[in-house]
Amino acid sequence: MEGTIKSQNEEINRLSVNMEDAIQNAMECSRIVQSCLQHCLSLGGKHAEVDHISVMMECAEITRVAAQFMISTSDFTHDLCGVCARVCDACFECCHSIDSEDPHMNACMVACRKCADSCRNMEH
Repeated sequence: MEGTIKSQNEEINRLSVNMEDAIQNAMECSRIVQSCLQHCLSLGGKHAEVDHISVMMECAEITRVAAQFMISTSDFTHDLCGVCARVCDACFECCHSIDSEDPHMNACMVACRKCADSCRNMEH
């Protein structure tokens, strides 16, 4: 019985750490994507194309909402985290295809990848 309780406590602690990481990564991703979005609009051209801006806006919003769902421990957190991971992946790919050398775009890609990975951990 003691071993079972210990393993349950370890699992709860692991989930808590994963949740804290996912919340932080989602909030940070939202902030970075919003900043990059403004940068892309100021550059114009391919950086400001409708499809690219749309994906970035969706990513900034879904990451913000995912963080809120995790904070409120919503029953839908796991489902939303799956969607969030896919949108972050799409934003990463879009930024990479437009200008992976730009420091703002690179920061966006890193944040999206980190958020997607931690959201995938919350999906289960």
